[in-house]
Amino acid sequence: MPKNSGYPNALHKESTAGNQTLVQTSAFYDTLFGDLPLAEWAGQGEKLETAPWPAFREAAAFQAAGQFAQACRVLRALTKETGIETRHLLQAWSGLRALNCPEAREGEKSLLGVLIEASAQGQEQGHDILAVYADKTALYLDHTGAVTSSALADGTLDEEIAAVLAAAAAVLPQVGPWQGKRLPPPNKGNVRLDFLTPVGLCFGEGPFAAIARDPVAEPLVKAGAVLVQRLSRLPAATVN
Repeated sequence: MPKNSGYPNALHKESTAGNQTLVQTSAFYDTLFGDLPLAEWAGQGEKLETAPWPAFREAAAFQAAGQFAQACRVLRALTKETGIETRHLLQAWSGLRALNCPEAREGEKSLLGVLIEASAQGQEQGHDILAVYADKTALYLDHTGAVTSSALADGTLDEEIAAVLAAAAAVLPQVGPWQGKRLPPPNKGNVRLDFLTPVGLCFGEGPFAAIARDPVAEPLVKAGAVLVQRLSRLPAATVN
């Protein structure tokens, strides 16, 4: 399991009977991708002294001072940390790419996380999101704003999480890195599969029926549905 490095200000953390309940705020969605601007991510943990927040603040200070080589070295060191939470790892790689660091070219197209986003059906607004990370954590946000998460030390959901990651890893070679700005949530009736890697975001999107029947994507959709069912049984928080 990852080291306890604290949560950004966008998140509120409670521990309840072995699971974590998070409260979604307006900034929560963007934190799931690990691609916030370096200064913004560092600011999320401005009052946290647990690693790796001080390193992110140091890198952001170097960036602000125009000392890009120093910022690159700090971020590259973070990518080599063992036990670092996946979203921190993604943020370090994102910072390397944004600064055009030579070290960014050392990144591989390996799976660090996957998001399954689906727009709400019928007259309802919003969209549902399942986020699963290589550190064996998972979050489910439904379209009402309720959030449930799992980072269980006893491995209760490890099998379901591993199934999602394995299915996502099988799809990843078929999807190329996205070169543009991250898109807004998917259109109504669509499902989007977001693959989070050191080289950036890779994704595929289409009508839910088509994605669910696709021979490559179907195992991921099914594995995601099983994990959502398990996560949905955990206590949920609502938007504050």
